[in-house]
Amino acid sequence: MAAGPRKEIDGVSNRLPLLTGNAPDQAIFVLNANGKVARWNEGAERVYGYDAEEAIGSFLSRFYTAEDIAAGEPDRELESARTIGCFEAEGWRVRKNGSRFWASVSITALRDESGNLLGFSKIVRDMTEKRRLREKRERLFAAIDSQRQLFKLVVENAPDGIAVIDGATLRVKWANAPFQARLEEPYHSMDLTGLRIDEYLPHAEEAGIVDLFQEVVETGEPHIDPEYAFTGFLQGVTYYRLCLLPLPAGRGEPPDILEILTDITDEVEARKRMEELTAELEARNREVERATRLKSEFLASVSHELRTPLHSITGFADLMAEQVAGALTEKQSRYVARISRSARHLLSLINDLLDLSRIEAGRLDLHQEYFPAMDALVEVLETITPLAGAKNIVIDHSVPADFALVADRTRFKQMLFNLLSNAVKFTADGGHVEVGARSSEQFVEICVKDNGIGIPREEQEAIFGEFYQSGVTTSGIREGTGLGLAITRRLVEGHGGTIQVESEPDKGSCFTLRLPL
Repeated sequence: MAAGPRKEIDGVSNRLPLLTGNAPDQAIFVLNANGKVARWNEGAERVYGYDAEEAIGSFLSRFYTAEDIAAGEPDRELESARTIGCFEAEGWRVRKNGSRFWASVSITALRDESGNLLGFSKIVRDMTEKRRLREKRERLFAAIDSQRQLFKLVVENAPDGIAVIDGATLRVKWANAPFQARLEEPYHSMDLTGLRIDEYLPHAEEAGIVDLFQEVVETGEPHIDPEYAFTGFLQGVTYYRLCLLPLPAGRGEPPDILEILTDITDEVEARKRMEELTAELEARNREVERATRLKSEFLASVSHELRTPLHSITGFADLMAEQVAGALTEKQSRYVARISRSARHLLSLINDLLDLSRIEAGRLDLHQEYFPAMDALVEVLETITPLAGAKNIVIDHSVPADFALVADRTRFKQMLFNLLSNAVKFTADGGHVEVGARSSEQFVEICVKDNGIGIPREEQEAIFGEFYQSGVTTSGIREGTGLGLAITRRLVEGHGGTIQVESEPDKGSCFTLRLPL
């Protein structure tokens, strides 16, 4: 704002020059030799907020921060201008409303023709916004530089070979140490900068690598080859994951290419070795399957051949016991009975082997039918009860007369016989065996429970393996071939069911057959 008649400051203001200038962010004013404001233009009014009437006569320190005043900054600036003729600096200044702004300050000493000091002219520019932009730019440049340093640190220490290739000349602009380490001498240890691809890779042209680079330059599309075999210019055959990535470029300029080489030789060789081992394992598996099939066929053949003479032995032993019983002595009768028992026992073992061979060969046919479980149990008990009676073992059952199921009747009786014979075998004299049954919407369950010697927890899965025998019987010997439970599990699974055992040593066992309805 324009003021009234200008005040005279110490009687010298009329000797100081009038100042012009109307820049919106620039203040121009004059100080007398004592540092008081003598002239104040409109720009100063806009920058500081004081009109001329308020500003003229004020000491220079009025426009400084309290910190600068305490440090003697105003006097130092005037002294510097008085001594050398001018002073320039940047710093914080204070407006009338107390707000701060960043100022660019220029102070010039004003002298008359005789060199006497008249005062000072001062130009102050509001640089707050420019300073903010400058600081922002500096932070941006610092961030860019930090990112550049980080990128350099990463790529220089990366295990992959990385290089930047000039898109126009296909010459190396930069390459990290792992990139060079993949090359043969002398390029292994020399500076690659300025070399063309076909110079440090002598056979690159024939191998088609140059064409790959040119294609990326022309199309601007990256090329990624997950498994590239380098041959002819590196030691032996080396496999790399080759990535060629076009970098941003100016309009109409060919893009530079970021080349990344990842050594996957160990990975490829390991995969090939795995493929070889897999093929070898498959061949061995086929051989094992063939041997298993031959074994099953052999067992089936031998079992069949053995059953015929054994039937003759048991038949003639029974005939002898019936027809000439009165003519035999007591000792001879025992011999005949022993022949019959041994032949039947051997026939039972052969039948187990035959069943196992049929199951392994996939030739076990199941003929399922609907029948009452009690009928099958009665038939099994006719054989088991004499064995249990010899040890005073009581066999109870809680199978309802109308409890029925769908299964292969012969194989169901075989499963039931195996479980009951084991229960009798591993239960002490005077023990107890129980058979129970129950059904749900999807399954029927047959449980065979005893109070015998039990099975240790660590053996409860192994007992279903072929030829596995868990401990000794109550007679102190091992009996059978260890095939009964293995065959039983195979038969249950053939029906689509399961078998499980719950047991504790010295407390007995409970085997549960679960068959689908």
